[in-house]
Amino acid sequence: MLKKTILALVLLTAGTFAAVAQSTQSPLFYESFSIIKIYSMQEGYRVIYRDPGGALQDLYVPISWFGTGTSKAVLISGESRSYPYFSIYWLNGKFDYIKLYVKASYDDPSWGILPLGFDATGKFPQNGTLTIQWH
Repeated sequence: MLKKTILALVLLTAGTFAAVAQSTQSPLFYESFSIIKIYSMQEGYRVIYRDPGGALQDLYVPISWFGTGTSKAVLISGESRSYPYFSIYWLNGKFDYIKLYVKASYDDPSWGILPLGFDATGKFPQNGTLTIQWH
């Protein structure tokens, strides 16, 4: 009888912890990626990053997303050894905002200069959302 009571208490406790863990999951999720190269241009930033599979990918962040209030992008410059990288945030499964952590000095090798005539037409998101490659 005592064994059954102890077993029942263990199962009840485990069930309670599982229910609490499930109810406290945040609707906000983020993922961080290393920046290989970042380019500044009139329209915004072109970011070359490495996806989880090791492939290089492009990301374009419009300059209009940076600002105060309800901005979709934040540029944080500094000299941390972990820079440059970016973190992209999703809220309830939809893109919410992106943070670019970049080296403060444009002399850093992570900053690049685009070749003359580089055409970014149609590369910047127009619908207020950002899609990244996960290969």
